[in-house]
Amino acid sequence: MLKYLSLNFVVVQLQHGRISAKVQAALLALVMVAQSVLGRRGLIGPLAILAMRPFAALQLLFVIAAVWVGYQANGGASGRDFLTRYFTLSCLIYLWVNAVGYVLYYVVYLAFYYSPWLEAENAFRLYGPAQLAFFVITASAFLVLLQRYMRRVSLGDAP
Repeated sequence: MLKYLSLNFVVVQLQHGRISAKVQAALLALVMVAQSVLGRRGLIGPLAILAMRPFAALQLLFVIAAVWVGYQANGGASGRDFLTRYFTLSCLIYLWVNAVGYVLYYVVYLAFYYSPWLEAENAFRLYGPAQLAFFVITASAFLVLLQRYMRRVSLGDAP
């Protein structure tokens, strides 16, 4: 199962149509566990508090952009197996981007926290500027990687 955490391996499997529902379910479970452990729930919905609404709107914008980018990279209307490719690559890219992103986020936080001239408390407050920057950076990285790997799958490019 660990081999399915490699983007290059998954690209080849998707090109040949060898991604099973079991693998997709396992990737979804990993995403759900990662979100639970990291405390990142979806902010979209009627229960979003006022401070969350800008983040909810930004999340919705990135979700729509991700589907559009993935659809276009898959070949648009002439593409095939869009949902399988999109779902599989989205789960895997989400895991990688957030794993790297959270490590970098906490390194920057600790640098701010132990710095005598920088105030970490204000920059890293809930829904503060650091979280907004973190979300924009990780979501942008997600879009770029999704486009790259969807295109590789649809064009049949070898890793």
